[in-house]
Order: sequence, then structure tokens, then C-alpha cells
Amino acid sequence: MWVRVLLPCLVDSNNFEEISKVTRSKKGCDILEKYHDGGDKVKQIKLKFLIKMYELMLMEENHKFVDYFARLITMVNQMNVYGEAIVEQEVVER
Repeated sequence: MWVRVLLPCLVDSNNFEEISKVTRSKKGCDILEKYHDGGDKVKQIKLKFLIKMYELMLMEENHKFVDYFARLITMVNQMNVYGEAIVEQEVVER
């Protein structure tokens, strides 16, 4: 019930039309996932970007270790969300 009320607020008119025509919730969820995440291709591009940023990440002289470590952990967590497993030993070595 609430989904029908809130859905127009969450997506644009094209996706709303597409979702409103489906008969199975799985199909509607797939459309929403594609709309918000961009699907597998966008996830792969985001992951490649994160990996490159991880490889190039350096601690600058004017930054604190705590800030560097927080950025590093945030980046590793984002990479884990996109399916890249980073070994703890590798993070510690950085």
C-alpha cells in the first residue's frame, strides 16, 4: 500500500511507468536497483576507480595518520561493498 504512495517520489516518470506495469515485486526491485546503482557495469567502473585511488593513495606530510587511516578504511569498505576483497595484511602494510 505505502509503496504505491511513495514510489512516484523515489523515481522519475519513465521508471515509475516501467515499475507500475510489472506484476512481480522482484522485477520492480530489479528496476529500482538498476535505477539507483546503475547495474553491474556501473559497479565495475566504480570498483576500478576505487582500486586505482587505493593504489595511488599516499599519506601527505601535512595530514595526520588518523585522517589517512580513516580514508583508507573507508575506501577499503567501499571496495568490499563492490565485491573486491582486500586482505588485512595489505591494508596494514599501507
